Formats: sequence, structure tokens, C-alpha cells
Amino acid sequence: MKIIELFRQDPGFDKLFRKFRDKYRSVGRIGGSVKLDDFSGEELESLAGFLGSSTNFLREKGSLPLKVFEQQLAKTNLEGLSLKQLLEMYFAEPLISKAEEKAAKNEAEITFYQQQAAKNPNLKGWLERVINKEPDTRFIQMMYQHNPNDLEGLIQQLAHAVEMLPEPGQYERLPLFSQRVTGNPHSFDRTQPLGKLFLHYLTWHPEKGFVSSSTEQVNELLLNYGILRDDLWNFVTCRGFKAFVQQKEHPVWEAAAQLGTVMNIPVRELVILERIVPLEGETVWVVENSGVCSALMDAVPNKPIVCTHGQFKVASWLFFDRLVESGYTIYYSGDLDPEGLLMAQRLKRRYPEHVKIWRMDFESYKKAMSEETITNRLSQLKNIDDPILKETANIMARTGVAAYQEGLLELLVNDILFSNK
Repeated sequence: MKIIELFRQDPGFDKLFRKFRDKYRSVGRIGGSVKLDDFSGEELESLAGFLGSSTNFLREKGSLPLKVFEQQLAKTNLEGLSLKQLLEMYFAEPLISKAEEKAAKNEAEITFYQQQAAKNPNLKGWLERVINKEPDTRFIQMMYQHNPNDLEGLIQQLAHAVEMLPEPGQYERLPLFSQRVTGNPHSFDRTQPLGKLFLHYLTWHPEKGFVSSSTEQVNELLLNYGILRDDLWNFVTCRGFKAFVQQKEHPVWEAAAQLGTVMNIPVRELVILERIVPLEGETVWVVENSGVCSALMDAVPNKPIVCTHGQFKVASWLFFDRLVESGYTIYYSGDLDPEGLLMAQRLKRRYPEHVKIWRMDFESYKKAMSEETITNRLSQLKNIDDPILKETANIMARTGVAAYQEGLLELLVNDILFSNK
């Protein structure tokens, strides 16, 4: 249209129309005003001629309402053409508000995930969480915004990986699983995009997932699906047990039992075992401190004693699973600080019928109190709700200090020596 070309050639109109477009995108309608303070005298003169006004009047007003311009537009040979239509003709593209643009992008993203769910039914529940924009899925939304095509490929690989997970009771090392699924042993590393999606899916899964943060939590999460991330350096220490594989007593465990040998058993060896049983009694004594464990082993020969070496690792859970499956009771004792109480509570929750809290009551705490202040960690105690541990947590919150197993060693030894369980 000839008038459009005239607008393009006339000083000031390109700048004005760009301001009009920005205002429409902001408010979503023809309304509001745009500032004129950055227009030159020549540009204002051109606008004043169209508006039937003066340059001084426009300069004094300092702004121009969009409705005023549209009203003036109706007095020209462009009568019947709205300002919105004029702007669309001028810029040769639809005039869309930011809200409309955002809604369109959101709809396109939802359609994308719905299409992925249709192509990969085994991910439907997980993708619904992404569609609902749950807070933990923000990184997936960012991946979509960066490159939807790349994300589509990753989702397809994830769906394939879920189908290829080991059968229940079977185990596979993570790099070998990754090689088998993608042809790259590092595809499921935590730092890789596919690895992040894989862990997020496993964490979301309603049957086996949980929030994964620490290395050990990730290892445990993967173990729940038969994936081993570290099967050598992840171990538990024990003495006084025998184990069975393929319904036969394991000869190494048998020899260790005969000699009273202490063994460090890695995940690699634990996953092949069918059962673990104590040499005597129905009770297994578990501590998390290696120094305390070694002292107990010195003081009480042949008794079934286990050390987890701090936070429970995959090896710990495998060991406990085999014991509990065989019907044995675990007596657990840990350090009396916020982290120690949470560990004990976590163990009790996992095996409520098979775990007894051992020397972590408030009387034991008072006996073993140290001078180490833990005021900056006391907030963790609010998560303690086990009746026994709650009493200890309450007094710990008042004193603000930790207590340690070393101060209870004599009591721990006597408990084992005089137990008839």
C-alpha cells in the first residue's frame, strides 16, 4: 500500500510505530501512551503535520496516546483501518502481545510433552509432572527452551533406558548399562543431560524413588533399579557371619568364620549372596564408628558385629536386606548428634519390625555428653519423630552439645556379652 511506503519515508513514524508496537505487546490492546522525549524536532514536525497539531504542543505534552493517533487515522484516507491493522501492515507480521506470545509458547510446550508421552507411554506419568511445571522439573523446561529437538532425542533415549533396566534381582554396573543402552559408557553420568533426566525419572518413580542429593543417596536410588555405580569401594565391615550363594555356604565366609577374620565386603560380593546369617544368636550388633567397632570386636570375640563407616551406603543396605530377609534383628547404635539420630531413624523406618535402637536414649546421651557444641546443626532435630530418639533430641536441643559412642564403650560391650538373644 502506497501510504505504508509514505510512512516509512516520513521522519519519525518508524520510531513512533515501533513504540506503538512495544506498547501493544506490553498491554495487549490499543491503549496507553508512548513518550516523545527522544524525538528530534524534524521527527516531531512530521508527526505534528499528520496529527493536525504543532511541534510545540507535542513537545509540551511529551507523550502521545495510541487512541489519539487511531482517531486521527480515521480522518485520513485510511478510514476503517485500525491502528493494529496498520501496524501489522507496516511490519508485515501479526501484532501479538507478550501475554499471547507466552500463552502460545506454553501451549506449544505442552503439546510437545503430550506428543512425547504418546510416543513413549512408559514415561507418561513422569511427563505429566513436567507438564504441570512442578518445581523440580524446571531444568527440563530450560532444556526445552534451549533446544526442543535435542530434548526430544534425550526423552526417546530415556524411554529406551527404562525398558532396558535390569530385571528384579539382577544387577548391572552403570557404565555397562549405559554402553548397552546408548553405545556410550558415560551417557548416564550425573553431569550429562541424559544422566540428569535418568536420575530425575528414577527419583520421581512412585514405587522406588526418593529425593536424591548426596552421592550415597544416588547410589542407593540406582541400586533400587539394579544399577551399580560403585561396587568395589562401597563396602561394609563385619565379623561373625556366614553367607549363602546358590543355596550353598560361601567358602570364603566359612573360612573367615572359622578364623574369626574381619572382612570388608564390597557391593560386588554382596549382590551375589542369597542370605547372610549370624554364626550364633538371633541378634546382629551394628555401629557406624570404625574405632568403636574394632574395640567391640576385640572385647567380644565371635559375636556378629557390623560397621557401616558413617552414613549408610549401598553395601550397608544390601547387608541389612539379606539379614532382615532371613528374619534377624538389628541392634543399631550411632553417634548422638543430629546426623546420628537421623541415621538411626532412617534405619528404623526402613525395617520397623527388625531394628532396635541401641544406647541412643536420653540417659545414654547424658552419660556420653561431650563439650562439642552443635548449635548450628540443631535445626535437623525437628525431623526426629521416633519416640526413643525424640526424647534424646529434646534434651540435645536444650544442651546444644553432641555425645559420642566412645563414651559408651563399656556399656556397649556389656550389652553384647550379656545378651541372650
